[in-house]
Amino acid sequence: MKINMIRLFLLICLVAPGRNADAQWSTGSLGMSAKVDLAGGVSGNTVLFAGGRGLGSNPVATASLFDNASGTWTLNMSISQNRCELAGAGAGNNILFAGGINNWLASISDRVDIFTVFPLPVTQQTATLSAPRSRLAGASAGNKVVFAGGHNPFGGTASDVVDIYDVVSLSWTTATLSAPRFGLCGAGAGNKIVFAGGTDTAGIPTNVVDIYDIVSGTWTTAALSEARTNLAAIGLGGKIYIGGGATMSGFSKRVDIYDTVTDTWSIDSLSQAREYLSAGAVSNLVMFAGGFGPINTPPSYVVDILDTITGSWTIDSLSVQRGQMASVSTGNRILFGGGANVHNSGSSGITSLVDIYTLLSSGINELSIDDFIVYPNPSSSYVTIENIIPSGKTLEIAIFNSEGRKVVSTKMEPGIPHAKISVSSLSNGMYFYKISDDEMEIKTGKFTIAK
Repeated sequence: MKINMIRLFLLICLVAPGRNADAQWSTGSLGMSAKVDLAGGVSGNTVLFAGGRGLGSNPVATASLFDNASGTWTLNMSISQNRCELAGAGAGNNILFAGGINNWLASISDRVDIFTVFPLPVTQQTATLSAPRSRLAGASAGNKVVFAGGHNPFGGTASDVVDIYDVVSLSWTTATLSAPRFGLCGAGAGNKIVFAGGTDTAGIPTNVVDIYDIVSGTWTTAALSEARTNLAAIGLGGKIYIGGGATMSGFSKRVDIYDTVTDTWSIDSLSQAREYLSAGAVSNLVMFAGGFGPINTPPSYVVDILDTITGSWTIDSLSVQRGQMASVSTGNRILFGGGANVHNSGSSGITSLVDIYTLLSSGINELSIDDFIVYPNPSSSYVTIENIIPSGKTLEIAIFNSEGRKVVSTKMEPGIPHAKISVSSLSNGMYFYKISDDEMEIKTGKFTIAK
């Protein structure tokens, strides 16, 4: 009892300074299905959690949708196969869930479930990976969703296979990692997608990093400062943050930071060494949450929060200690869903809880260029401009041709976080858009019309 009271006192002392007056924590639920080893993905305002291992280690197909604009859940969804240890990622108006394992049937999956979340209603179709595998990593940047690595635990082999989906052309291509591995992490920022760390076929953690440039289509390699597996990664503002993991000798608190613009690396540190943690980002904040340390110690409550502007760290806490969650970042929120409070849990310790961090005010800009996504690009009949952090303001949208003449003008009204604009009457070519409110120009950009 005394040990528990001391632990609680230390946790309060650690956590209290990290509370942000402009943010709040709340909780949600994945529904009736408590699960671990699930996956998450996001497209605009839409978050999906899918698959996982439920009570009794039974793989499940349940999926839960969260609408960030309304703050509401839809729980009666599913993927096409019961499976866990799958990967999720989203781009454009699609969210994809790929691979996984049904350990009850000793079956490795090559299935990909593709959800089109806008325009409504949500629709679903399936595709196939070039090779079946579990414990792969998924990440996205621009119009590319990439699934890399993984393994076949029944055959004992790690995979170097990469499957790349283009959400504009709706086509698949393949590539190869520089080294086969599973338990790796993936994240995108700018025009780069990084896959880092993992475990090789011999069961040894690796420091290998594969970097995919979505513009040139080329791959390069780098190395983490410390070889590790079961780590987490998140991209924010042109940088990719890779934290935690397990090493050959224990657990890591290392954070490797890759600058996609300068192609340089730096390092930082978490407050706790742990594996199977989850990562998210909102505004100027990067978070690493939960995770597992040594087998005989409880999972972590800790949420390490990096302010990427000041470079300073604070500490907050999950409502329930756990690891092996799925995390998704969207607009002004980060969601940490599912997980377990026991290593390799079967029927015990699994939860359907979702911890939701909501940033009420960034303290920087009320609206920023990162608050909007524009798709599809290229466009043929329409282009959608979506405000992923609804502002409550009326926004003006103008489209100009290559000669600078305004050809379309419309508004995005409060409470309606997207504008679907018909471009069917416009000729093929390059066009420019401008988004503004009554005070300032917020974002400009370009897109192509190709019919």
